Amino acid sequence: MQLLLAVSNRRRVIVCGLAFIWLLACGFSFPQGNVDTIERFKTLYGNLRDYKEFHLLTLNGHKCILAFWYEDNSPLQLSVQVFKYTDDKLEEPVLKIYEGSVAEEVIKGDQEINLLEVEVDRHSLRLLALDQPMAKDLRFIVGSMRIAVDLERIGDQAVNIAQRAQFLNSRPPLPPNHAIVDLADTALDMLRSVLASFVNQNAELATCVCKMDDVADGLNYQILRDSLDSMTTEVPTVERSVQNIIAARCLERVADQATNIAESVIFMVKGVNIKHHCQQY
Repeated sequence: MQLLLAVSNRRRVIVCGLAFIWLLACGFSFPQGNVDTIERFKTLYGNLRDYKEFHLLTLNGHKCILAFWYEDNSPLQLSVQVFKYTDDKLEEPVLKIYEGSVAEEVIKGDQEINLLEVEVDRHSLRLLALDQPMAKDLRFIVGSMRIAVDLERIGDQAVNIAQRAQFLNSRPPLPPNHAIVDLADTALDMLRSVLASFVNQNAELATCVCKMDDVADGLNYQILRDSLDSMTTEVPTVERSVQNIIAARCLERVADQATNIAESVIFMVKGVNIKHHCQQY
């Protein structure tokens, strides 16, 4: 899945993987794919809906399958269900995330992410006050509070992208810009990797995420340059191009937040504060 749909068809502009930002912020993790598991899922449930995407994920230690399908062939009318997978059996869906407009659901779901951040703060402060943790335990709690803030901000960026999607899908399509798809893929890869580094307390993987941020910055600059060229030659596209630039900036900020999370993971694991110079670490 991509944070942005292929812009070669601008009526499908901005969203399929907005769902991923929401899932990741709510504590899901994505393991390596298992072809056999997904094939069994298709055999059991493939005749029920026109599924387009399948992904394995874990929730509270349980293996699940994430299934996407589009209503009326429109990615902005997206439904997502999470099926629990146990002992080679797929149980009833444990979670239904979207039904209808993805953009609307992302905007509505932001409040839930805000509440989750408050819960992390509450539990962390309680541990600090009552248990007086030291050394690595203290670093883990402080780092977790930082990460919760970054995830909440990623949720805010998802809302911003959704709002851009609503606008762009109500207007004629722009010429394709593959850089925005590449930026979306890069931001999502960074987010997946950094959350895996947190779950596994893997400082080396977090360091790799830091080094990916320059790629996201370069793609964001390319999108800005391409959009300005388009506005110069085709005045009627100005308003849509501005929305495109804003969406790209939001994606670049997701990459920045992933870098911040990487810094927190390195702080947790190694006790080294590398804030603001992650790329040189």
